[in-house]
Amino acid sequence: MQMEKISGSVEFCFTELVSKHPLEIAKIVEFTGLHPNTVQNWIVTKRMPEGENLVRLRYFLDAHGCEVSELKGISPEVLELGRLVAFKVITFGEAAKVADYPNAHSLMRVLLGRSGVYPVRLKKIAEFLALKQAELVQKIRVFTAGESSSAGEQVVPVFEANIHTDLSHDLIISALAFQVQAILPLAQLVVSDGFTPEERNKLRELAGATSIFKLANHLNRLCGEKARGADKR
Repeated sequence: MQMEKISGSVEFCFTELVSKHPLEIAKIVEFTGLHPNTVQNWIVTKRMPEGENLVRLRYFLDAHGCEVSELKGISPEVLELGRLVAFKVITFGEAAKVADYPNAHSLMRVLLGRSGVYPVRLKKIAEFLALKQAELVQKIRVFTAGESSSAGEQVVPVFEANIHTDLSHDLIISALAFQVQAILPLAQLVVSDGFTPEERNKLRELAGATSIFKLANHLNRLCGEKARGADKR
């Protein structure tokens, strides 16, 4: 569903979205898992939710292309951790454990951008995100596919080559960066003498006959714009 760009606070984006597109109310209900009366109450009272519901509402608006001001300034790691929770890849409790917080309540201020995070926690979050990014991308693809389907557009199957057509560039860059950070130490281990040729052959079989070769070529092209351009000739 193509909509005009809405920018501002979560309250402004929400108000603009539901006033111009009332059918989005039902989608917010489905996304958040709340009772319809709860969402209607936000509209009537002009008061935004708090805690978990506010986190999910922010990311719902973000997924619709809204530029939510409260999401700006949050570190990429925390931003993606909140997205994992909003799209129900993990629970708030699981997110708290990942970031080494005692409970979800302790993590909430961080996800809402009201508190900073120590570098050691950011590192733990980044390592976890690298393992979950593919699942998150799939969840978002399902979400955006539902949007396209409801608008009568053709739905592209998950993980086809044109995945970039309906995902934000920021999300793709962030996901790829985390994957590169995760694969590098693993690759260094597997190419070492600690692994046997048979084990490396097994990796090639599991990954697919040409997947590692293709990945190496793509990564080589990402080393610089000259490398990227030279390979296109």
